[in-house]
Amino acid sequence: TSADGPEQPAQRFTASPNPARGATELRWAGSGAPCRIEVFDVTGALRLRAEVPAGTRSYRWNGEDGAHRALPGGAYWVRRTEGLVREHARVTLTR
Repeated sequence: TSADGPEQPAQRFTASPNPARGATELRWAGSGAPCRIEVFDVTGALRLRAEVPAGTRSYRWNGEDGAHRALPGGAYWVRRTEGLVREHARVTLTR
């Protein structure tokens, strides 16, 4: 603990800006191995799947689905999978 209270674990998978008007930069501190980014809407429907090459630790999501259509404003869950490791982030799009 510190004088300001208990230490918080570092966030490993983040989105900035969040909320986002359009694009948001997803960043992580993984090993740099290839990974997959998946975006789900609030109903759990998969809206985007992207493969990220080895050596990359960020992905710019432009707020579009896999067919390059702009998604409506709202909350989305983003999942990053690298081997057996899964991380999640919540992203809010504003339109």
